[in-house]
Amino acid sequence: MTVGTPSWYDAYSHCGRSKYEPWDNVRRTHLAAKVVGGLLVQHLGESDNTYLIDSARRMGPGYRAVVLIEAERSGWRSHLRALAGEPEVVALRVMAEKRGPWVDMAHAASESGLDVIYVCPEGLAPIRDELHRVAVACPTSRHVLAHFGAVRDVPLDAAHCDALHTLGALPNVILMVSGFSMYWEYPFAASRPLMTALMLHYPEDRMVWGSNYPVRLSSSEYVRNLDVFAKDPWGIGSERLLRLLLLNGLNMWCRSDSSQANGVVQEGTGEAVSG
Repeated sequence: MTVGTPSWYDAYSHCGRSKYEPWDNVRRTHLAAKVVGGLLVQHLGESDNTYLIDSARRMGPGYRAVVLIEAERSGWRSHLRALAGEPEVVALRVMAEKRGPWVDMAHAASESGLDVIYVCPEGLAPIRDELHRVAVACPTSRHVLAHFGAVRDVPLDAAHCDALHTLGALPNVILMVSGFSMYWEYPFAASRPLMTALMLHYPEDRMVWGSNYPVRLSSSEYVRNLDVFAKDPWGIGSERLLRLLLLNGLNMWCRSDSSQANGVVQEGTGEAVSG
């Protein structure tokens, strides 16, 4: 597969009115970095997804929304079903901790036709078996491990990597390599050993890149980082790089057929995907 002019898909950005950047600022940053689409992920502390969904609609055909709900809210299941009826909504974000309501929420999301994006503040090791059971029980949904399945204070150690490898055996588990700035210093050369190891366990169509913008990233740093990633610092080759930074995200969340994917790429770059 080839693309004439580089363009990218960011599977994990935030926008908001009370926190982070408004949608138009995020869109300007994306355009400066040749990003043609992505997932807008609801931030913690905000349970009204109206602005997020409207932002995805305003930002263009390449964008979708990942909603967040409060399990303590009465009637949260019916609320989730209503959100799933919005065409821009493709996934539910859950905080997957050893104790918490995330298992029920993941099942409800799957029943509503949504994918599930997991943020794991304690890492994967404590919840590996439970997450494995959820993914097996909900085979029609994608189960996406954001930020390498961890957060900044969780070491990407042997136990964590073992959990990543175990979950990678399931065909509906997706690894999102997002939030590089939480783990490595620019220009991210130290990420190469882990990325190389992970690619032995996750096929090329089950890894996707996300930025976590604007967390720990200015607009200029966002553009700078993507420029580094576009030069393949991991030595994975142009075919797999294109899948990681563009095609997998489009194929998973942004199209119902190949013509729509081509349209998104054409809108951002003037070139069409072929292959």
